[in-house]
Amino acid sequence: MEGPRALRAEELPSLGRLLDRTFRANSPGRMLDEYPQLANDENLRRLIVISDGGEIISHVGMAERQISFEGVPLAVTLVGGVATAEERRGGGCATRCLDFALDQAARDGDDLAWISGTRSLYTSRGAAKAGREWVYQIAAGGPAPAGLTIREISFADNPAVAALYEREPVHFLRTREDWLRPAKNRFVLNSKARFWGVFSADHLRAYLVLHEPRADRPAALLAEFAGDRMDAARALPEAASTMGIAVVQAHVGDWDRAGREAFAAAALSDGKLETALGTFLPLRMAACMEKLRPRIARLCGEAVAGRELRFSESGAGPGSRSSADARLHVSLGPHEACTVSRAELARFLFGAPDPKPPIFEGAASVIESLQPAFPLPSPWYGLNFV
Repeated sequence: MEGPRALRAEELPSLGRLLDRTFRANSPGRMLDEYPQLANDENLRRLIVISDGGEIISHVGMAERQISFEGVPLAVTLVGGVATAEERRGGGCATRCLDFALDQAARDGDDLAWISGTRSLYTSRGAAKAGREWVYQIAAGGPAPAGLTIREISFADNPAVAALYEREPVHFLRTREDWLRPAKNRFVLNSKARFWGVFSADHLRAYLVLHEPRADRPAALLAEFAGDRMDAARALPEAASTMGIAVVQAHVGDWDRAGREAFAAAALSDGKLETALGTFLPLRMAACMEKLRPRIARLCGEAVAGRELRFSESGAGPGSRSSADARLHVSLGPHEACTVSRAELARFLFGAPDPKPPIFEGAASVIESLQPAFPLPSPWYGLNFV
């Protein structure tokens, strides 16, 4: 066996075979075509593999992006496409690839890993389910209200669409390729999708990315939306009806009061509070909190965010068996200090549906001082899912 290491360009066909056997055994899709944000020449060093006999037998894929949280950008590694050949499972290949990948991401300066999975492979390293999202079920219906029209649009080189998205309080700092790739393959969040614009007098008010109906899913997912919340919610039933969809599932961040009110008004029943998709793993805990210092100053005051607030960390790096035991140390002045694990830090950063607060050891006054700045608004994958 060779690896873990970065994929070589000539090995892409072998990687495609592994991914298709793992994720597309019962469907006609090809993973490399559906996820060009992973499988492209510029991203080969982030495709971590083990090979044997000329074939790729295990893989952990990464894509590096920035996410703006109300104006504060954090470097995030998106982790997906994790697969091991069936006959080689149980031998630790995926663990070795994941550890290699997480260490590389931390060395590259990434603050967080957002993993599109929840199994123990990830939680054993300190990843945790976190975030607060309301999930609504919305029925298909008739035409949008007077004054609104919907029509299919392209996301390729569409500045009006990009402008709507970039005004979202939490959003990826997308490259041109981030818009072009889904515009070409129409594949978003693991399914085929169609792209709708919501217009008032030819002015783009909102957009909707809606999964095509599938026999194996009772509701089609609203894979992304941006813009005016009320107009988006009022136009959604017509888009669903046009596509032959009976029910749409919409996820709205708990931070998004206007969105919650608009989609709740259109929903079949009360929404359900859930965590964000996947799991979050803080990679460079102290560095991540330092980047959030301007937010802490804005919401908690200069007295809290000033010189007396210190962050440091101890323990193993993220790509280690003892990663979950690492600790962030937070001190506020010479006498007040506390520590927190990676998993509990993820819950502190993004919140969680359950009322149990994140577990900090030490002076409660430190966390109480920081509380006005947290949780951050939960991000949504949308076009950037891997």
